[in-house]
Amino acid sequence: MDVQEILRSVRSRSFIVAAGALLALPFFAGCGVGEKTSLDMIDRRFASFYSDYLIRSGVTAEDDPVVLLRPDSDAFVTLLGRHSLTPYEFNCRMTRYRQQPERWNEVLLLVRKNLQKEKT
Repeated sequence: MDVQEILRSVRSRSFIVAAGALLALPFFAGCGVGEKTSLDMIDRRFASFYSDYLIRSGVTAEDDPVVLLRPDSDAFVTLLGRHSLTPYEFNCRMTRYRQQPERWNEVLLLVRKNLQKEKT
């Protein structure tokens, strides 16, 4: 085997390995798709807070007027405190949920469960 044959052999093997890797890439990239986002404790406390917020503001009542609490009100901050959240954590979570809509969706599903429990 001369040098040129060795180079051709190495190039063809490199091409085969690269092509195989490119073909396998979509398979490995899709492995994470459809996995459920797992909520941490702060997400769960946020869901509990948000459920309570909706109940207190009248959003869940059919005939009561809706009275939303302003985020800068004492009542809002007190409600956060009841769920062991600070205004800073609230703002951080809101930013996180904007960046991770799948996480926000999971939080909303937990809020829905909480509201259904409250109704019964």
